[in-house]
Amino acid sequence: MEWLDRKGVRHPSPLPARLYNDISLSPDGRRVAARVAGSGGRSDIWIGELERGTLTKLTSEYFNFSPVWTPDGRRITFGSLEPRRLLKQVAADGSGRPEILLGGASQLIPLSWTPRGDLLFLSRELGLMRISLLAAPMNGAENKPRALIEAGPGESHEDAHVSPNGRWVAYSSNESGRFEIYVRAFPDPGAKVPVSTQGGQSPRWSRDGRELLYRDPVKDQVMAVEVQTAPDFRAAQPRPLFTLHSLGPGIQAGLYRGWDVSRDGNRFLVVSAPDASETGATMQAVVNWFEELRRMVPPTK
Repeated sequence: MEWLDRKGVRHPSPLPARLYNDISLSPDGRRVAARVAGSGGRSDIWIGELERGTLTKLTSEYFNFSPVWTPDGRRITFGSLEPRRLLKQVAADGSGRPEILLGGASQLIPLSWTPRGDLLFLSRELGLMRISLLAAPMNGAENKPRALIEAGPGESHEDAHVSPNGRWVAYSSNESGRFEIYVRAFPDPGAKVPVSTQGGQSPRWSRDGRELLYRDPVKDQVMAVEVQTAPDFRAAQPRPLFTLHSLGPGIQAGLYRGWDVSRDGNRFLVVSAPDASETGATMQAVVNWFEELRRMVPPTK
């Protein structure tokens, strides 16, 4: 992981190199939750201290993903793929074992909490590229999700992120044939407002709610859009900030959440693929190798 400013200038973080994905900055900006790939097809949720560079492991079995901080920064909500498909929660300081919040036949993916921490936005995989958005109350009563945006055949609605004032939800959808960013009013349903113009995924609100940021999956760039959230929602023209240097352009929506924005909106924590100078890896190309093979191993009569 490394920090990038709004001009794309890269600054290292003290965290060690790992196979990070699904990163999420804590509400106070001092820690990051991440999915870290392990051996045997497993992945676990870890917490990284951004000042000291230490890592704390929160899970120890199965395939765990999509960590989301509760608004008070005390707990991590995440998805878990076991023999059962579960939604779990665990203390962010590593104390205690994960508890089960929800389970079902389809996979639930946590996305974003409302500012008061009483409602959790989820996506639900329905198969055949159908992913719907849900909202689940988490107030001690029955945690039964309700549909927020239903997916039709071949449609996916993903990665919902609620605004700081709790009135708007930004999400990505491929209803137009490619993934774009839209905003809807919440909790009262209303017309959706398109935000991106040339493709978009992974929307993130700035902490003051005056800007909406997202990833252009074609150019692998972070885009910024000035927005107005009161009394109505209005969006300006998107503008590029910097290239992510991630695993490459064209990564599909819903599969890559390798960046997040700081509290002041001036820095971005990103997962960057190392280049050859960082890994020592090189590539050598051999041309006309059939000719060399014939010279070294002459054909027999």
